[in-house]
Amino acid sequence: MELTRDERKKLQAQALHKALQTKSVTQAELSKECHITSASMCRYTNGERLLPLDIGLRIAHYLGVRVEAISGTLIENNDETTTYLSKSEKDLLTKYNKLNSYHQDLIDKLIKNCLKVQEIKGEGYEEL
Repeated sequence: MELTRDERKKLQAQALHKALQTKSVTQAELSKECHITSASMCRYTNGERLLPLDIGLRIAHYLGVRVEAISGTLIENNDETTTYLSKSEKDLLTKYNKLNSYHQDLIDKLIKNCLKVQEIKGEGYEEL
């Protein structure tokens, strides 16, 4: 299914916002470092304008991400959408993958139980 131009702008804006948040970079800092006017940066992040390739590459390079991570490009493979992970998520997944299947099952059960408790008790629930 081909996306409309407006849908692509919206996906790009969402992806760019997510990348900025993940990397803790402000629009002002990014526009300065990538030599982009603040007005243009605002248009990209608000979904008013699509990123030109050269600017997208500069932004991706500065943020240390693939250009797909800020362009809103979805890469589908066998009905699965590729997800880009933060460094802490990658570290956690690497550690999990080093565990044997018994310990992975324990972690899976723990996560399921924690999610159930959180759902029942509320988002900010902590037990001391």
